[in-house]
Amino acid sequence: MENRDRNCLDERSFIKNHNELSNVPEECRKTREFVLDALEKAMASVHPDTTIPENVSLSGNFLDIGGREFSLKGRLAVIGMGKAAYHMALALDRILGERVDYGIVNSIKEERIGNIEVRRAAHPFPDAQTVRSTEKAVELAKSLGKDDLAIVLISGGGSSMFCLPHPDVGLEEITGMTKEMMEKGADIWELNTVRRSLSMVKGGGLAAYLRPAGIISLIISDVVDNHLPSIASGPTVAVEDEGEKAEEILRKYGLWDNVSEGVRKAIRERKERGNADLNLIIADNRRTVNHASVVLTSHGMDHHIFHGIRGDVREIAESIAGMRMSAVMGGETTTEVRGNGTGGRNQELVLRTLSLGFEGTIASLGTDGIDGNSPYAGAIADEYTLKIAEEKGLDTEEFLNNSDSASFFEKTGGAIRTGYTGTNVADLVVVVKRDMARM
Repeated sequence: MENRDRNCLDERSFIKNHNELSNVPEECRKTREFVLDALEKAMASVHPDTTIPENVSLSGNFLDIGGREFSLKGRLAVIGMGKAAYHMALALDRILGERVDYGIVNSIKEERIGNIEVRRAAHPFPDAQTVRSTEKAVELAKSLGKDDLAIVLISGGGSSMFCLPHPDVGLEEITGMTKEMMEKGADIWELNTVRRSLSMVKGGGLAAYLRPAGIISLIISDVVDNHLPSIASGPTVAVEDEGEKAEEILRKYGLWDNVSEGVRKAIRERKERGNADLNLIIADNRRTVNHASVVLTSHGMDHHIFHGIRGDVREIAESIAGMRMSAVMGGETTTEVRGNGTGGRNQELVLRTLSLGFEGTIASLGTDGIDGNSPYAGAIADEYTLKIAEEKGLDTEEFLNNSDSASFFEKTGGAIRTGYTGTNVADLVVVVKRDMARM
């Protein structure tokens, strides 16, 4: 299937159930509309339909990317990976069209966009199909010469969706090791360090295959501090001393003596690889927070801005409940799964804040459109939500203790439904205190 023409953002509503969410009593409706408006405009600001045209233009045989000029002397190839890579390819095709000679993109679709072949890849763990698609991308990379140019489209989710294990290491072993590290409490930096060491395309591996061609990476960052090697595990970013660090991490979690000889060999022989000529971040969490802030300001609401929030959902909820002012927050919280319910960190954050006596309107969503194991992006709630819960005899603690926040918001009408959004820049939280909303 080929699709070159898709509507841009002019008529797009990311929140599919926007009207349903704003259909609340008059005393809550205005504030909900403000919050939903902030979420919509913030999401649009980090979508490829906005950010690709901002950073890429074509004039004759010259590409302007991020203010730098690149000559199109030879072939132009596109390689991409991650949850946003499909929409990045669509946006790029509108600008470059037939100037792109070849393209392989691993993402959420199976589709052809001009000369770019988009292949479905697995998340959160790679599968055999993902490896085969990555092998095709590597074949394309190795075919390029010194006069050719490659544009690499990178977004969150690429660690799983662009995978080529070291020849001495099996895919199942990497997946099993990753799961075991997660169970032992390894953080994302530790996980990515080990995965990069066992991959032929992560940590600058793709860049090494692409040489001697020119390399430009356009990046939508889901990493709060924009650490380049951590975004999709840095396929075009070289990392020094990676093998030594990976061994230290596996020893820390008591796994080094249990892994195969192939794993130990891959890690100990790991060498620094390649870098792109330009690694350009075109969208990140900071941008979405700032755009949501502009919307609240336009509605006359004073508020605080918090970038890079981290930590347990319980702690963040307590901080929000104790705030005296409205706020826009961005980052990525964590939560412990305590039951067999349905939900995610964003919905839990909203429910926990509500249960602590918060007065006002709060919304939190994952910008990729997926929150935990639920079909929702997040949730929005206010005093009307509590009223509905009371009328239905719902106990917020029961839902929290079973990690079942999605079921709570299905019953009270606060679950935000977006589907895949086409972008991925971590989480966005908008908080409007009751007194501030009535100013």
